[in-house]
Amino acid sequence: QNGEAANPEEPKAPQTQEIAPSQALAPESKPAENPSAPETPANSEKKEESVSFDAETALTVEEQADSVKYIFHTLPQNAEELQTLIEKHDLSNGKNTAAYLMVSLVRYIDSEDDGHAMIDILRGPRPMSDTDKSFLKERFSDKKYLPMSYFQGAKAENNYTPEEPWSIVIYDDPVSAEEGYYYVHTESSGAENRRRVVLRVKDGQHYLWEYNGVMLSIQQPASEDPWL
Repeated sequence: QNGEAANPEEPKAPQTQEIAPSQALAPESKPAENPSAPETPANSEKKEESVSFDAETALTVEEQADSVKYIFHTLPQNAEELQTLIEKHDLSNGKNTAAYLMVSLVRYIDSEDDGHAMIDILRGPRPMSDTDKSFLKERFSDKKYLPMSYFQGAKAENNYTPEEPWSIVIYDDPVSAEEGYYYVHTESSGAENRRRVVLRVKDGQHYLWEYNGVMLSIQQPASEDPWL
């Protein structure tokens, strides 16, 4: 694994070395002639698509000895859906922030605008600059598989395809951060070492501060690696 240059826009933060593991439909405008008639497959599909995001069932959080496992039964697709999750599992727990970062990066691969908006929520009072956005774009331009590699079941051999429901573990960091900061880390199946996420605490909430480590290169997926 090769080191990468830090984002030039990123403010000076505590040391962030890697840690070795101890890892509407519009309703039908024409009402049905017979209200009691069974739904057609087409109408059933439309109703299913129009169901709103339910934070109660979208995420299960499992506390473990030195970590928290997040099981996403439904991945948030935009800032509004992410906000509903935060209302249920808020940013007073820094591990929540890190887990939300990773699903935001997954969304970024399909929609840069949604990804930016989701990450901005997690950055709190310090939204992304144009340089931050350019850096993110460069990091994922040829590594769209990278965010998925942090979820369970994803590995190089299966082109980093996570198992469903999507699950990720956020670990305690054995290194204590200086006052006002908080460290956690997570692991990619394509890297030897866990990657650190640095959070900054404001009014009891943990906001993203430095997370370039989770964007470092990993082993190529089978589809791109001639040795697999």
